[in-house]
Amino acid sequence: MDTMKKPKKTVGIIGRLLFAALIGIAFFFFIYPFNHPLSYITLVIAFLLGFYTTKWKKLEDMQVENELGIISYVTELQHTKSEEEIGKEIIRVGTYVRKVDFVEDILAPRKENKNITVTGMAGSGKTQLIYYLIEKMPYKKIILQYKNSDRYRELGYPVLFLKDYVPNVFLNVEALVQAWISSFVVENRGITASQLEPLVRFIAGKSHNWDDFKKIAESEAKKSEGTITGNALQDILLKLQSVYTKNMHKYEIPDELVIDFEGLNQNAFHFYAEWILRMLYEEIRNGKRSNTMIFIDEAKVFAESYNSIIPELAAIIRSRGAFLIATQRLSTIEGDVKANAGIQFTFKQTEPEDLKVASSLSEVYWWAVQRLQPYEFVDLAQSDSEFQVYIFKLINPNPIFKPIRIWQPQEDQKEDQGNTDYENVIYDLLSQAGNVQDIAKRIAQRYGGKVEEWRMKIKDIPKQMVKLGEINIELVDYVKFSGQQVFTGNSAIFFRKNENPSGLHTYMVNMTADVLHHKGFKFTIMPAGSGTADIESESEAFEIETGLKNDIEDVGERINAYKKNGKITIIIVPNQEVKKRYSEKYPEVRILTITELWGERL
Repeated sequence: MDTMKKPKKTVGIIGRLLFAALIGIAFFFFIYPFNHPLSYITLVIAFLLGFYTTKWKKLEDMQVENELGIISYVTELQHTKSEEEIGKEIIRVGTYVRKVDFVEDILAPRKENKNITVTGMAGSGKTQLIYYLIEKMPYKKIILQYKNSDRYRELGYPVLFLKDYVPNVFLNVEALVQAWISSFVVENRGITASQLEPLVRFIAGKSHNWDDFKKIAESEAKKSEGTITGNALQDILLKLQSVYTKNMHKYEIPDELVIDFEGLNQNAFHFYAEWILRMLYEEIRNGKRSNTMIFIDEAKVFAESYNSIIPELAAIIRSRGAFLIATQRLSTIEGDVKANAGIQFTFKQTEPEDLKVASSLSEVYWWAVQRLQPYEFVDLAQSDSEFQVYIFKLINPNPIFKPIRIWQPQEDQKEDQGNTDYENVIYDLLSQAGNVQDIAKRIAQRYGGKVEEWRMKIKDIPKQMVKLGEINIELVDYVKFSGQQVFTGNSAIFFRKNENPSGLHTYMVNMTADVLHHKGFKFTIMPAGSGTADIESESEAFEIETGLKNDIEDVGERINAYKKNGKITIIIVPNQEVKKRYSEKYPEVRILTITELWGERL
C-alpha cells in the first residue's frame, strides 16, 4: 500500500451527519419491506453507528508507540472567476492519521541519496525524532555525541569516552592540519588561516606528539619574533592549549560506536571530531567502511568553520550509507550539505534567515514551517510538495534506553595476525607522501614493532599498488637532517593519485623549507592555491614543480609576474629528468633539485 498518497481529510460535523443519515436510510429501506417491527429502531442505531465511524481519533488515542504518521497537509487554493484568477490562500487541512513506514515510504524512494538533515528549535521534538531515525536507519551506526544531556550512549551501541582515549592525530598529519584550520578562528593579529596552514603542516610533520609540536612551535616563534610568522606561531601555541594532551592512543574505530566528547571543551570537540570525520571519510572513499550511517549533532559548529570535511563526507557517503546531521537553525545547513540531503526534516522555524530558506522553496513551505506545533515537522525535500506539504508527527515517541556498554580500545594495537589489509593501511598512511622507510615508520608507530622488520615485510607492496594504478611513484633527490649530520641521495616516493595539491608537491615543499631553514634562510611558506609561489623570501620566489603536469606554460606567466615584483624565480624539481624538461623550456631560470639547493649559495 502506498502510504504516501494524499491522506483522507477529516469529516466535519455536517459531513458526519449526512454520512450517518445515508447509512441509517440504507438500513431502513433494506429492512422496511419485511415489515420488521424494529426497522425504525434499526434506523436510529445505523445512524449512530455511521456517526461514530466518522469520528477522527486523536494521536494520543491511538494504541501505538514510536510510529511516524501524517496528521494533516498544507496546500494552496486558487480562487478563480470566469477563468480569471482573482486570488489565492494557503490552508492547513486536517486528515485522518495515516501511519508511514519510514524505511519503505520515505527512505527507499530516495534511492542513492539517503542523507538526512534535522533542524528545529529547542523543545520542538528534534531529539526524539533523532532517536527514532537512529533506530530505523538500516545501517551500522557511528554517533558523535557532544551534549551530556543527550542519551545516544544509551541506545545500545558501544561507547567510547574520548577524554580517556584521545586518538593519536599525528598518525595522519594532513588530517591534523585540516582539522586545525577548520576548528580554530584566527585571532586578529594580521594573519589569516591560509598563512597558518603551511606552518601547522611544517610543525606537525616533524612531530610525533603534542610535546614535540609545542617545542618546535616555541623554537620557531623565538626565531620569528615580531614578524607576521611569529604572530602566527604565537596563535598556534595559544590554540594548542585547547587540544593538548599526553593521553593519546592508537586504535581503529569499530563498525558501530558512540563517541562521547563529555569533558572536552568545544574547541577540542571540534578539532578531534573533525579529525575523526576525516579518517572516516578516507575509509569510506577507499571502500574500507561501507553501509554505515554517521550521525553528528551540533552541526552548527562545523557549518560555520573554514574548511570542514562535512560537505565532502555528505557527498561521498550518500550512495554508500547515510549521513544524519542535526542542528537548530535551518539556515545553518546550506550549500553542498543541503544539496546532498535527500530528506530534510524541519520543525518550527521563526527566524527571518530560516524563513527565507523555506520561502526559497515555496510559499507553502514558508507558511507551514512558522505554524508548526510542538513535535510536528515537514520534509523540505518532499517530492510532490507542489501539490501539498505533509505535516508529520512522531506518534507517542518511546525510545528504548539500555545500559551503557563502554568500549575500550586495545592499547597499542599490534599487527592483526595475518588479516591486515596492508594495501588499505599503506594508502591511508600516504596522506603524507613518503618512501618505503617512511611508510614502515608510520606502520610501526600505529601497530608497534621494529621499523626494519616492517620495511622488509611491506617493501614490495607499494610497487604492486603502483602497477595496479592505485598510487603514483616518483624518484626524488632528498636532503635529510639528523642532529649535526646531513644525508643526501634519492629515493622512490609514493603518493596518492588525483589529489590537488598532490602529496608529492606537499612533500617537496616541506623538504625545500627544511633545507632553507637549515641554511639560515628567512622565508614564508605560501598557502596552496593562493596564486603565489610556493615559498617566498624578500627577493626570491621558489616554485615547486613535480613534473606531473603536461602543460608547463603557466610557470612562464608567474616568472614574469615575480620579475615585475623584483623577485628572482628558482624552480625546485624532484630529479634530473624533470630538471631537463624545465631547463629546455626556461633556460634563463635557475632550476635545482633539492640536493642542489642545499649546495647552492643563495
